[in-house]
Amino acid sequence: MTATLALLCVFLSTAGCHSEDRTVHEVTNYGELAPPMTPLPSAPLPNDTPTSLPRLVFYKGTPPPSFFPARPSGANLRYRTGVLIGFGAGMKSGGAVIRDAAGSEVTFFTGRSMYIDGKQTHCAIPPLNGHPYDPVLCDGGWPADVIVGQTKVRVYYWHDATPWGQQVLVTDEIDRAP
Repeated sequence: MTATLALLCVFLSTAGCHSEDRTVHEVTNYGELAPPMTPLPSAPLPNDTPTSLPRLVFYKGTPPPSFFPARPSGANLRYRTGVLIGFGAGMKSGGAVIRDAAGSEVTFFTGRSMYIDGKQTHCAIPPLNGHPYDPVLCDGGWPADVIVGQTKVRVYYWHDATPWGQQVLVTDEIDRAP
C-alpha cells in the first residue's frame, strides 16, 4: 500500500483500507499502518471498478477511538519551525506536517481546539494551490497569509500517548514564524 493511499484513508476517516491484494490494514497514525486485519466477506468488485482507487471494507472488531486531545494543564510546550507542507482532519484524528530547515518532515496530531495564526478553525481541508478555503470543509476559515507548501510556521506541541499506546506529538497552535 502506498503512503498516498494510507493518507487518503486517514483523510476519509475510514476504519480500514486495503491494497490491491485485498489485505486489510488499520490506519493507526498519519500514514502508518497496523498489521493486516481479517476482512469480512465481500462481494466481487464490478468489472468497471478502477483498480487504482482504494476500495473500502468493513472489519470485525472495535474501530480505533478518536484522538483529538485537549492541551493538558501545565503541558510542557515546545516548538518546531518549518514550512507547513500538510494539514487535514477527519472524524477520527487530524494532523499537520512541516519540513524543517534540515529537510526532515515532522508530523503532529492536531488537538481539539486548533488555532492557525491566532484564528480558531475546524478545517478538514485547508485551501490549496491558490484556491480560497471552502466554508463547508473549513469551518472558521483559514488565515490568508498561511499557505500550505509555502509558509514558514512555528508549531507549538506537547508529547502525548494515543488511546492505542503510541507516543506522539500533538499541536493545537500553529503560527507564522518570525
